[in-house]
Amino acid sequence: MRTEKRLVFFDLDGTISKRDTYKEILLFGLYYRPIRLIYIPLSFYDYTMFIFGFYSNTIVKERLLKRVFGGTGSDTL
Repeated sequence: MRTEKRLVFFDLDGTISKRDTYKEILLFGLYYRPIRLIYIPLSFYDYTMFIFGFYSNTIVKERLLKRVFGGTGSDTL
């Protein structure tokens, strides 16, 4: 039995694509691990901290990525 492997690129810093691929990678992760949706409400706290200047945009994005992909092994990705 042969398994098919795919290669997927997500350009998070805008060097390859001018499109916003951050949203796409989050949706990709949630599609394959929908149980992670329970962690998304925690991001409202981070966003509030960003609005008031306590967190940077980078911190908010990193924490959201960690909530979606945290603990996922490279074999799963």
